[in-house]
Amino acid sequence: MTLVQTVNVEQIQSHVESIKEFQSFAKELFVSVGEEAKLRLSSRYEGVSYKYQLARLPDVIAKFEKEYGEAPIIGWVAMSFAGHDQPRVHIGTLLNYGSWPLTYTVGFHLLEDEYQQVTTEVHALDWDELVGLQTAYEYSKPNGEHMFNSLELELDLQSLTESKEKLVEQIVKYYEQGALIVERLKRKR
Repeated sequence: MTLVQTVNVEQIQSHVESIKEFQSFAKELFVSVGEEAKLRLSSRYEGVSYKYQLARLPDVIAKFEKEYGEAPIIGWVAMSFAGHDQPRVHIGTLLNYGSWPLTYTVGFHLLEDEYQQVTTEVHALDWDELVGLQTAYEYSKPNGEHMFNSLELELDLQSLTESKEKLVEQIVKYYEQGALIVERLKRKR
């Protein structure tokens, strides 16, 4: 078998090194945001924790490709509520790094069972007013998630400290509103 095309080795090397640098940056950002949001919320809410992932898992990517023809290139940080499995109800922050400029969304995410229990309550909230952002309801069929997300916001890499602060503030605002819904879920158990 012969290789049909030639490759620019320097370009490929640069790309691979850039990916490593970006992954290091993304991990530092996710841990920093998760720790700061946890610190701010822990004094008022019990059992706050977070989890992050730099990229979607292969099985999730396959579901997105099947449903939409392609899978967005994202990483995420998820803040969990005490007494609930993190995937089922959480504040999700999605960092889209598949195109330039980098963007993110923050939102309250619920899986189907939890969503069915609080559908009326969660749709009755004026998310725009409560979190101070333009928001939209979305359903992610591949994840089975009902999401009340902010519209995409640009991550300003020139002012990263300010961008991180803004991101943490948005997570905290969403968490405060989400905690009210989670309390209703606990009462319905």
